[in-house]
Amino acid sequence: MKYESVMIFGNPLEIEGEEKLRVLLELVKKYAPGYETAGAQYIDSQADKVRLFKLPVSALSEKSRRH
Repeated sequence: MKYESVMIFGNPLEIEGEEKLRVLLELVKKYAPGYETAGAQYIDSQADKVRLFKLPVSALSEKSRRH
């Protein structure tokens, strides 16, 4: 049986304020190139309904079997 797995441990931190808006706009740029203006308008109108988190990694564990 072949498998690969990764477990990541850490304490999630909420992203708020200007950093939150910047990250949302970066997501628009990555996944909807050419729609930055419309995306920014949408973000401005909906950002209060979104919660973002980052996960600083404190530990990492991986396993794999490739036979």
